[in-house]
Amino acid sequence: MRVFLAGASGAIGRQLVPLLIADGHEVAGTTRSEAKVEMLRELGAKPVVSIAWQLPGEGGAAVAEHERMVLEAGGVVARYGRFHGPGTYHEQDRPKPPHVHVAEAARRSVELLEAPSGIVEVIES
Repeated sequence: MRVFLAGASGAIGRQLVPLLIADGHEVAGTTRSEAKVEMLRELGAKPVVSIAWQLPGEGGAAVAEHERMVLEAGGVVARYGRFHGPGTYHEQDRPKPPHVHVAEAARRSVELLEAPSGIVEVIES
């Protein structure tokens, strides 16, 4: 399966890309930094330099349109809680809910490849 992963160079992406590659998926992943392009290549992903978070105003409308197009194509939109764990702002503590450990978020993201189309919140219960 071809997977486009926003935030591939981030805390969850660095854990998720190897899982997807190991399962035989072709991964294109975003990073905001040219400096992280080589790291994504080493993980096996095709790097794409862009941003992908909820923005106010016209930026927020663009994200909503992107999500609409993903759903229209039969894809899954994953919305994550605040990350905690290695490589995150909250390495040693848990942020206020909703939150999710990056390793758990990566594992559950792989499962979403087989999920029916829709919007899924990936958070700890």
